[in-house]
Amino acid sequence: MARFLNPISLAPALCGLKSAELSESVETLKNGAHPRSLPRGGFSSVVVDAMNRRILDLLMMDGKMTYNDVALKLRRSPSTIRDRIRRLEDDKVILGYVAVANNELIGMKVEGLVFANLENGLNMEKLKQLREIPGVMEVLEVSGRRRILIRLFSRDNRTLHEVIQRQITPLGLKDVEVRIVLDSVMRFPGV
Repeated sequence: MARFLNPISLAPALCGLKSAELSESVETLKNGAHPRSLPRGGFSSVVVDAMNRRILDLLMMDGKMTYNDVALKLRRSPSTIRDRIRRLEDDKVILGYVAVANNELIGMKVEGLVFANLENGLNMEKLKQLREIPGVMEVLEVSGRRRILIRLFSRDNRTLHEVIQRQITPLGLKDVEVRIVLDSVMRFPGV
């Protein structure tokens, strides 16, 4: 049975393919495959169009929005929004959804920023152990004199100092500098 291949609808799936890959993809489609089953030809990164950018903007402000909420704001059907969000999740554009807590109300009244360097011979892989330390929120490699930035919360200054001295520094950090956040102007978009 012959199948009609609409070249307009296939353009995103086939764009960027080399001629050999293009021929192979066209053959695959002739044999009944769905265009989404094709490899992401030649793209080094996912293309986020204007509609996806608007969806992302809304979800970054309020990750609890339903498909219907987003659809109403963007004047699109909920199924279109659902499909686009799922594709953004599948393509790892959307990595996840989190709850943003008021740290003071849960007893974490001090936020510390630890700037440091790694001891000679250590690599960033070693710092993955920081995931196990309660209160550690982020670990970043940054530019500047001190190349590691660790953001963590603690219930008080004493506890912060103990965690840094007993759990963080022994992982192989040197040139440690600690700063305390005095106030937050903007924590997350929408919060």
